[in-house]
Amino acid sequence: MTPDYEQPVADYPRFHAARTPDDVAYIDRGAICTYTQLDKRSNQVANGIIGAGCRPGDRLAYLGINSGAYVETFFAANKAKIVYVGVNWRLTPVELDYILNDAGVKLIFCDAQFVPMLETLREKVPSIERIINVDASAFAEWRDGFSAEDPQNEHAPQDAILQVYTSGTTGKPKGVVITNAAMSEQRRSEDGYGDWYIRSDEKETIINALPNSHIAGPGWLLVGIFRGAKLILMAAPDPGEFLDLIENERVTHLLAVPVVLQMMLEQQIEKPRDLSSLKIYHYGASPIAPTLLKQAIEVVQCGFCQYYGMTETTGTMTVMGPESHDINKPERLKSCGRAVPGAQVKICDPDGNELPTGDSGEIWIKTGAVMKEYWNKPEATAEAVVDGWYRTGDGGHLDNEGFLYVTDRIKDMIISGGENVYSTEVENALYEHPAVAEAAVVGVPDEKWGEKVKGVVVFAKGQTATEEELIAFLRDRLAGYKIPRLYEFIDALPRTASGKVQKFKLR
Repeated sequence: MTPDYEQPVADYPRFHAARTPDDVAYIDRGAICTYTQLDKRSNQVANGIIGAGCRPGDRLAYLGINSGAYVETFFAANKAKIVYVGVNWRLTPVELDYILNDAGVKLIFCDAQFVPMLETLREKVPSIERIINVDASAFAEWRDGFSAEDPQNEHAPQDAILQVYTSGTTGKPKGVVITNAAMSEQRRSEDGYGDWYIRSDEKETIINALPNSHIAGPGWLLVGIFRGAKLILMAAPDPGEFLDLIENERVTHLLAVPVVLQMMLEQQIEKPRDLSSLKIYHYGASPIAPTLLKQAIEVVQCGFCQYYGMTETTGTMTVMGPESHDINKPERLKSCGRAVPGAQVKICDPDGNELPTGDSGEIWIKTGAVMKEYWNKPEATAEAVVDGWYRTGDGGHLDNEGFLYVTDRIKDMIISGGENVYSTEVENALYEHPAVAEAAVVGVPDEKWGEKVKGVVVFAKGQTATEEELIAFLRDRLAGYKIPRLYEFIDALPRTASGKVQKFKLR
């Protein structure tokens, strides 16, 4: 059994604690937490949040790797009616400064290693009232000082529960506000995917190694908890550990990018494990190459499912299930599937007019899972959401069977190893270097990571810099995965008559 679709996210642990109290909710590096314990602990953390002075609608941030504390804090925030703000632990202090101020964060839960850095930021972020260390013993001691009584707050469909930061063409992160209703719509649509999807009538085991600062992390967490599954928490994808866990914990579902699958196959061939429990390898961020799929089918012998979505749509908007992963139809493998139940996809020209089937244009999506707003950015919200349709900024086309093909990225987003890199943000950082007169950043194909970040630089007159110097300069300004490791130095960037850089020429 699962909660009713309309039940708020805060009810998920309550529901399973009442029906399957002794079932395992998660395993965190060997430590087991049952659904009864998750419900109780999230109540305690919720009361701690309330006791710290947070009130409904306030924002709390989480800065750390996946752990039991993360899961408990996420549901506690929901129970306390506080908006959870996931923050990428790989960001620099400059990047964190902007996000924490923009959200007006009052309370921060973080791994011990980040406490000193956050303490130095307190002067720059006046809204911060308290920093809570989530390392195991410190967090448990703090948590267990509060009552396990459920706060019993009333929840409405349009209550904000999650705020995820995503960069855009301006280079400044935007806070995407997600509601209970959006999550409810996701749960409703998932039940229409097919019998191959995660089931509530079987005790499924899922690995969650996705970052809790992206929509994918909380999204995959909620997929599992909604269905009463057992989640194995990991700090980051590790192909070898994935294989060991599949064998030892009888994992049934795994979500990771195709590059991880490739690494898993290499290790599986070198050291075979029993992977017979794995039902589906779920993936996104990029299509799967026919040669990789063929090898994966032979070696892993499970089904495959691809997703396409974004933060602003609360995750998945199209799905391509196992039945469409046919190595005899390589063209179909370039697709990201069809619209999920309850969603509509159309292709539009620059004026918003729908284009005929087969024509390329901007991908527009309509669903009950579209974000509530960009936090404190009404103009950006109005530009992105038109009559209920979200303008993705991605280019693509639909075929006669309704399969969507993403052909380019209008917003110039680069996806490297599953991480989103926004070219404008990197370009802005490069422009801060005194030797850089012009800069453009593009994604170039990479066998291992899908794409790698490349910087194209024009130096100021009489100035110069090496690749190593630019990389060192960017280290204090950008997270490591955003920094270009490949550069090309040219005399002038190719531009249109209106002055816009022609990135297709650079690619």
